[in-house]
Amino acid sequence: MDIFDRLMIYKTYISKFSTIISGSKINTGINPISELVYGRDFIVSRALAYFDIAHVQQLVQDGIMPDASKMKHVLHIANAGSLDFTQLHTCETSSINDNRKIRATSFDLIFFLIPYAWDRGKGFDYTKNFLNAGYYSENPLDEDRLVSEDGCNWFQRKNGLLWDEEGIYTNEFLSKEYDKYACGEDSVVIARQHFDVGNENIEVDITDTVNKFIDDSLCNYGIGIAFSPLLETMDSQYENYLGLVTDKTPTFFAPYLETRYDDYVSDDRSNFVIGKNNRLYLYCNIGDTFGNLDEMPHVKIIDGNNEAVFEDLEVHKFSKGIYYV
Repeated sequence: MDIFDRLMIYKTYISKFSTIISGSKINTGINPISELVYGRDFIVSRALAYFDIAHVQQLVQDGIMPDASKMKHVLHIANAGSLDFTQLHTCETSSINDNRKIRATSFDLIFFLIPYAWDRGKGFDYTKNFLNAGYYSENPLDEDRLVSEDGCNWFQRKNGLLWDEEGIYTNEFLSKEYDKYACGEDSVVIARQHFDVGNENIEVDITDTVNKFIDDSLCNYGIGIAFSPLLETMDSQYENYLGLVTDKTPTFFAPYLETRYDDYVSDDRSNFVIGKNNRLYLYCNIGDTFGNLDEMPHVKIIDGNNEAVFEDLEVHKFSKGIYYV
């Protein structure tokens, strides 16, 4: 029996990322860090991420990854925080409301479907701090150079087009949808991930959702990320935050969707066994890669006397350039 594995791994990098802040028209579409917050003065933020799965769809259509049941899709987003435990416990001067903020710990993030297309916008930041003070005008009458209200924000998805609800969804709606998700019912909430310390990376399985994007049974407008609905309603003396690396951070840590297709070929040509189904494979190469035939092949199996034992067997296409009976 000839067996070989066909583990294929593809990375689809996130093509746009943004963060929306409660009660604010400010856009942060080109900020290299997405900062999710909750706590102080009930200010919360939510992240929006979009990835174009056209390439993966083409792989399916070409027969390279024909079986959706053998796919796995995992969203990877790097944590922007330090792994140094002394820094994990450090309170820092907050750029929001001149208060202190701390790294969030012991929390759940939820991942939800975004219902409409949105524009990332050109805003860089929504507050002034010592890191970006040089980009702001010294004249208090001038508008901040890095502040923009174009594109998506808490109220709108594009210029002139509002979300149905502020923040995409209300906290009450997300809370009900989160309960549905927890009970295994259909929901706009598609996944969750628990963070023990708070410095973990996002690694969440969204296979079912991406497969629906691929077969067009669900429109792909991207994935929203938020703290759990309960945390969003909590007040605190601190601003609790989680930093995520966006596509505007040009490093090894760029966020991406990992697609794995795990399959194997079990060819019985060298060891046919009586009493079981045996497979015989045909491999069609064009150059150094597999290529599809213009027509399905025909198969005849003959014995030692050159007489046909089997004729017109049904031929199946296994994947691109690989056929079997």
